[in-house]
Amino acid sequence: MAPRTLPQLVETGPRTADVLRLHRAHPDPGKGTPRTSGTSALAAEPAQRPARRLRALPGAHEGEEVRRLAAAITRATMEVLAGTRPVQQLTPWLHRDLLASVQLRADLSRAAREGASGPSARAHRATTIRSSHASLIGPGLYEAAVVVADAARCRAVALRLEAARSGWQVTALEIG
Repeated sequence: MAPRTLPQLVETGPRTADVLRLHRAHPDPGKGTPRTSGTSALAAEPAQRPARRLRALPGAHEGEEVRRLAAAITRATMEVLAGTRPVQQLTPWLHRDLLASVQLRADLSRAAREGASGPSARAHRATTIRSSHASLIGPGLYEAAVVVADAARCRAVALRLEAARSGWQVTALEIG
């Protein structure tokens, strides 16, 4: 009977010496120790991207765009308070904390209108924008003032608009 030979072992992964040599050649930028967690230790270094800034310098028409947007958001908010528009339509522009306060004020306005027949019954109806102004506060940050007239009276609305990835978002809203 012929002697039996043992099968040769096949290496399936990198040897420790090869991994250590790779880490010494390509250390992790910003850290003194090489990456050693799992298979990502052998991955190529990701390209370093410069930090993205949101409109660091305002464009020529940015102030006018923000002024018009503030007027449109104010008109929509007044329609929510009048009960002719659902508050969910303001979701793309208002911060989620503001949506709750606008909904609460709309509910209170509706409750006040149900039993009233005087000026409070006409509040928030037939809203017109008298004027709107926007001021640049910082990069990507505006404050706007809008004067609104409805069937009962004139009122002022103040907004703070901040640049976000999806567009402008209102982070503060005061209705006089």
